[in-house]
Amino acid sequence: MTGSAVQRWAQVAEDEGFQQVPNIEALRALRKKTGVVFVEGYYGEGDGGGGIFLWDPDATRHNRGDAIAPAQDGAGQAEPDHAPGRWIRWQHTNTYDIRLYGAHPQQEDNSEAIQACIDAASKAGGCAYVSAGVYRIARPLVVQPYMTLRGEGMQSVIRKTSNVKGPSLQRSVPNRDVQDDYNVDCVIAVDRPNTDLKFSPDVHIADLRIQGKGHPDWNLEERNAFGVYAPRLMRARIENVSVVGVDVGFHFSEIIVSRLSGCRASQGRIGFHVPDLQTGGGTSLSLINCYAAQMEEWGYRLRGLSYSVLIGCACDNVNTSQSAGGYFLGVCHGISLVGCGCEATPAPMLRIQHTELVASGVKAHAIRGSEASGASASQAYVMTRNATVQFTGCRFPPLQRPGNTRNEIHEEGSLITYTSSERPSGGRGAHVGEEAAVFCIGSPESDAEEDSTNVRLTPNGISVQGEAVVGRRVAAIGAVEDNTDGTAARTVQRIRSADALEAINDNFATLTAQMERIRRVLGEGGHGLTEDSNPPN
Repeated sequence: MTGSAVQRWAQVAEDEGFQQVPNIEALRALRKKTGVVFVEGYYGEGDGGGGIFLWDPDATRHNRGDAIAPAQDGAGQAEPDHAPGRWIRWQHTNTYDIRLYGAHPQQEDNSEAIQACIDAASKAGGCAYVSAGVYRIARPLVVQPYMTLRGEGMQSVIRKTSNVKGPSLQRSVPNRDVQDDYNVDCVIAVDRPNTDLKFSPDVHIADLRIQGKGHPDWNLEERNAFGVYAPRLMRARIENVSVVGVDVGFHFSEIIVSRLSGCRASQGRIGFHVPDLQTGGGTSLSLINCYAAQMEEWGYRLRGLSYSVLIGCACDNVNTSQSAGGYFLGVCHGISLVGCGCEATPAPMLRIQHTELVASGVKAHAIRGSEASGASASQAYVMTRNATVQFTGCRFPPLQRPGNTRNEIHEEGSLITYTSSERPSGGRGAHVGEEAAVFCIGSPESDAEEDSTNVRLTPNGISVQGEAVVGRRVAAIGAVEDNTDGTAARTVQRIRSADALEAINDNFATLTAQMERIRRVLGEGGHGLTEDSNPPN
């Protein structure tokens, strides 16, 4: 509100005097439609939904929160036959508390109230604020671009109590034969009303706990399909949001230049999902300190991502159905997995297909073999197909209760490098298929077993089938190894005395002095040419 508006209101209050009423219903019933009214609460004193209202004789809108029509209850625009004149809330910030629109923990269904607050915040480019409490809803909440939905942390709970689907609408995607369907059973959906744009830009969701109908009883038949359903996002930030008791925690068809930080998904089927190359994928996505737990299938199932990163993410007790695994990456390019982990999960921990991945500081704990009926050696701790993966400083401790589960399976041209890493072990050995290769640099060897006549055992403990190429184990960094069978013209030796170290230092000082003389000859530009010089052909 501008300074002049505040002054006008102050003058009205001085001229007309304040009126005071206990709730919004009493505000509607006021006969004197002038002056300033202080409302103690939306339903009653101290419930957070009160405030100061001023009568505007020309206003016609009504949204049950900051514009109140005397003769109309509920949200929505006034009907044409309603006379003009509304009570307008003195709103001095662009943060809209859901309690101002009638949301209350004791209400059986807060869908209408919270949606009215979201719509008001969206029009102002502001924030819909979820105060502490458990707010039950019966239908999905629809968030718009260019706005924020924020709570007070895990004390702000939105709980869906039905399987009602969202609005029956579809959004076309520019220049693509794709439709985004919003008629889905979710808790929160992010809309894309401008179909000229491919993405929903600048959405911020933070500090909320989202509970689906499947919580807390793990009711699989009634579990909602999605927690956060956001088909296409750009420049989105989703921070400190916990989703529990839904089928898929976080679902994105396509997401770019966005960040999920401190998010958690539990008691579902898949935690974090970018599912379909035909409808999307993503770029420049950062998942930071995210966590998936108690999932029937995947903690993270990501397809079609490029130049994206997972940092400090974890999954715990996922793949309870023993049909999936911890992390799945399919047709992804330029992906980094940094400081991530997986615990108490049946193999595979990692399944990588048609992907380039750099994994650094990844660690597993208590990964166990598949116990599914009829399980065979088709499952492994780490599985790749036509993938290029570099493991650096990673640790994969021995499988627990391995059964027939292998340590590794690499197929169809996979190129795998372990650098200073503890490779998967404890299982039935590693299998490398046609045209695949595994290189180990400073990494401990693993065990393998010879299980057929066309499999040969290599010194690295890798079973090789057909014409597979296996790189032999290279010595640890700092060690010296002669790879030339004695034919090398020069040798490298360790420093064994102080005299040898002093000689090296003297040589280095001499080299430094020579480089300084060369720099002076060449000049500061580094090329030794004057302005009149011609460059060499």
